[in-house]
Amino acid sequence: MVGWGRGGQKASRWKVRCRFVLGLVSLSLISLALTSCGGTETRALSWLVRFEDESLSARATLLRGEILEGECDSGVFLYRADQDRDGSGQMEAPPSLPPGRYSFVGTAQDGSCRLFARGCTTVDLPSEGMEIVVSLQPSEEVELCGASSCMNGRCTNCESDDDCAECLTCDPATRGCEVRPEKEGMSCGSGGMCRSGACCVGCWDGSLCQAGDTPDACGVSGGSCQVCACPTRACTEGACVFPHVVQNSATGTGHVCMVTTEGLIFCWGMNSSGQLGVGGSGEAITISTVPLQAGTDTDWRTVTAGEAHTCALKNNGTVFCWGANNEGQLGLGPSGGSEVPAQVGTEADWSLIDAGNDGDHTCGLRGSSLYCWGRNDHGQLGVGDLNSRDAPTLIPPANVWVDASAGELSTCAIRMGGTLWCWGNGDRGRLGLGDEMRRVEPTQVGTDTDWMTISVARSHTCAIKNDGSLWCWGRNPAGPLGVGDEDDRLAPTQAGIATDWIAVTGGDQTTCGIRSDGTNNNLFCWGFNDDGQVGLTDRSNKVVPTPIGSATDWVPETISMGEDVSCAGRSGGLLECTGWNKSGQLASDDFDSIIFAFTPICFQ
Repeated sequence: MVGWGRGGQKASRWKVRCRFVLGLVSLSLISLALTSCGGTETRALSWLVRFEDESLSARATLLRGEILEGECDSGVFLYRADQDRDGSGQMEAPPSLPPGRYSFVGTAQDGSCRLFARGCTTVDLPSEGMEIVVSLQPSEEVELCGASSCMNGRCTNCESDDDCAECLTCDPATRGCEVRPEKEGMSCGSGGMCRSGACCVGCWDGSLCQAGDTPDACGVSGGSCQVCACPTRACTEGACVFPHVVQNSATGTGHVCMVTTEGLIFCWGMNSSGQLGVGGSGEAITISTVPLQAGTDTDWRTVTAGEAHTCALKNNGTVFCWGANNEGQLGLGPSGGSEVPAQVGTEADWSLIDAGNDGDHTCGLRGSSLYCWGRNDHGQLGVGDLNSRDAPTLIPPANVWVDASAGELSTCAIRMGGTLWCWGNGDRGRLGLGDEMRRVEPTQVGTDTDWMTISVARSHTCAIKNDGSLWCWGRNPAGPLGVGDEDDRLAPTQAGIATDWIAVTGGDQTTCGIRSDGTNNNLFCWGFNDDGQVGLTDRSNKVVPTPIGSATDWVPETISMGEDVSCAGRSGGLLECTGWNKSGQLASDDFDSIIFAFTPICFQ
């Protein structure tokens, strides 16, 4: 559950290594000068260029890398380097890069001098993570040599620019056709623009809009063009209007759901138990890599996801659940699971629902009374025994609770007066009680009376106090507690000294939260990042809260964390996710793909 409340010397060399193995090309930019407020810092910057399929790698004979200042399709050219397929070498270092937004472009050409693949990744520098991943995908093929000859994959014997393709320049020293900065952005063909040696027709970011612009572009006729994050038919007065703006999201073990501002629910990913709510499990729809609408209702408020079940709250205070019910986690009594949303009881006074992070139990608030149901072998229901419940069960005392969060095997809640209570499995200190003992009833955590909101993850817990400080405890092998190391904590420990936290949520071994000054909402993530869950490109674990990009409009209610992916949404935008697409959670058909940046989930 998400909780929310209130100048120097250049490096001397830029060493580029190329290695083609199993469809991968790895360029290691060993030293790069990054200018920051405190001076110049030289860091190792690795650049991984990955082909989408192995056949592309086998075809490539020349790889070109470029650095642009700004976005992929509108950035200003800064530096370029070429490498043969089996070569390695050293080149002069690029200029020092001040803090800012940069795009890393990779292109590949074959032995007949045809450009056939392209990819680009945009990052904000300086960055805690310095590994940059660029995926090369097939592009429109371009003949690079024009009237000149192609020899060993390079254009030769040109006499002038007229011997080269329109967007290339003849180098008099090598008599080869080369991509040169002076032709980038020039007009070409029929309404096209030179980009990386190719004549691209359509609307590029920053160019003038014209007839025949690409469908994912937006703008007023004759005005500046904006390339939208996802293809969209809704372009209104020059602005990209997304069809389904995110209001709230939930990430289960293998599936993701979201509520839109129109009150719709969409789900995608694993559907082995009907957890997508679209009426088909088993062979019918085992996995969906596209967002599917759950039912036709338009009055959903929030959604929450467990291991293989989903629950949602409507605007009228009713609760519906669907998916697996092997432990009674749907609250529907001793019945099987449900592949469509099914109402839990008849009550219409629910104000909160939480399906348990990676778990099989559910808790919710009716007014100020707490109810839990489902799996209870570790006492996570807080009812005083280890017996599961298949219907909402009151957790005494009544009429005292203001917030609650269910994890995999534990639960925590906040009472009126700001006291914090936890129960269930105590392994690795996840209850915050100073030991690892199990508790089968709510047990107070410390004596503080200023707790504001709580988020229980799989095996760690984080909470925010009224003063905006962040506290975490429990299992910490990859740093999800954000306390600067990887040691477990048995009691609440403050994560840093910031006092402007307004939201936090935890996943398997990763945590994300939002800090706000009242105007700007900045996203921070930390913990396990080997599969991109933090959203940074270096794959290293982060043991302290680390800023994610430069956006300042993240919405607290949209943060959700699962085992493999992390998701969040920006104001007026789509849901964005990062991590491993193991079960289609990133809405991609490539189940081996890993994304190291928060990327919009596109609707088809």
